[in-house]
Amino acid sequence: MWSVTIELDAVGRRGVPTEATWTSRDSMLYNLSIGFGQQQTEGLRYTTENSEGIELSVLPTFATSLAQRADRPSFGYFKPHEVVHGQQSVTWHGALPASGSATLVCAVDAIEDKGSGALVTLTTSAHDREGKPLFDARSGIFLRGHGGFAGSHTTKPPENPVASKAREVELAVTIRPEQALYFRLNQDRNPLHSDPTFARRAGFDRPILHGLCTYGSVVRVLTREFAGGDGDLLRAVTARFRQPVYPGSTLTVRARRESASEIRFTAEHDGATVLENGRIAIGTRTGVPDWANG
Repeated sequence: MWSVTIELDAVGRRGVPTEATWTSRDSMLYNLSIGFGQQQTEGLRYTTENSEGIELSVLPTFATSLAQRADRPSFGYFKPHEVVHGQQSVTWHGALPASGSATLVCAVDAIEDKGSGALVTLTTSAHDREGKPLFDARSGIFLRGHGGFAGSHTTKPPENPVASKAREVELAVTIRPEQALYFRLNQDRNPLHSDPTFARRAGFDRPILHGLCTYGSVVRVLTREFAGGDGDLLRAVTARFRQPVYPGSTLTVRARRESASEIRFTAEHDGATVLENGRIAIGTRTGVPDWANG
């Protein structure tokens, strides 16, 4: 039965514009927390600010952490175990600097009935001090047990396995045992990712990795494989979270280049899909692909 805790009239609601400032330390912390630095000389442009002849960069999925600093408009009140991060997309309108400031505005774009729950879509847009757009981070938040309000159910989108005549690339992503403890310092202190007692209460035998850490870690290896490690070439990324990941796991990423600028991917652990319907656009920013807008 539909719960009155969800606010259907929240669609179109916007949070208060929020100023966010980040430093080189923030960027290096984020980069380390998604797996850079596992080899001493790997990605010095992402792990150091004073290496000779190398300028510090941040992998632009850092936008997902910056977006969490935005004032989020209310769309209801829910118990922590009812809220699941279901999907994430980011589009970039220019290179994301390793230090800077931006104005963030979060808006509720949609609330959809999925039968077993409701899918709330939030988009956080960032602009620099001159008003130029930096990125749009689009999150799908699934509210378990809060569906049934529309009288009809939205069918599950078909899975989008990597299917192409192009050669499939298989990449390994090693998640360090302490990686969630680093990643939580980026803005997400949810004890689900650090406290064994809280994790067991939520139905897990131990703390799980942040979905956005899985997301950034996978994009890291895809950037290395398809963009020569240059995060400034990323235009858009989208993926759906399917299963949680535990720290200490090794993921298998399967990817194919669909065109000169598009790669499709999935990520698995022990045969189970953890990220699906993944797409990444790489190249010059002459536009944003249609799929990145929802």
